[in-house]
Amino acid sequence: METYIKDLNLSPEVKTALSWCLGITKVSDLEGLNYLTFANRCPKNYNVLAIADELNALGCLYPPENEISVYDVPMSKRLQNVLIRNNILYLSQLSIHPREEILKFRNMGESTMLELDNICEKYDIRICSLASIKEAFSNCYFPVALHTMFLRTLYSAQMTLKTKQPMICF
Repeated sequence: METYIKDLNLSPEVKTALSWCLGITKVSDLEGLNYLTFANRCPKNYNVLAIADELNALGCLYPPENEISVYDVPMSKRLQNVLIRNNILYLSQLSIHPREEILKFRNMGESTMLELDNICEKYDIRICSLASIKEAFSNCYFPVALHTMFLRTLYSAQMTLKTKQPMICF
């Protein structure tokens, strides 16, 4: 028998976010998702941490294996708060955001970005710049909005190969 999200002991806000906004109506729709794959499906204005915590408590969503949590890395409280506020709980999630977007995060100044660069270098995390994508496609004309999409599609393809799971890239 199929278990539906509406029947779970979740807050009304989480049920609404899952069913209406993400199209997840059955527990089986969460199968194969971990925090990273779930967070990548959620719109930026969602509190992914709160939703994930409720799903974790019910055993429906698990933390990813072999990922480095922002809670496990020594960093300033400011940087940690910036990352958490932007739904980044694992360092590998930084790869889907171009440097220009990260610099626009609230409270992300030059010194905080320098600290993040040092952490990324230490843990071999690569943050791409839109400038490199623009340069790679300099002979082609693409609207500026597509450059960010190219970066995210590249990241999704890398995650697919890494986890050996099929993913749909938009």
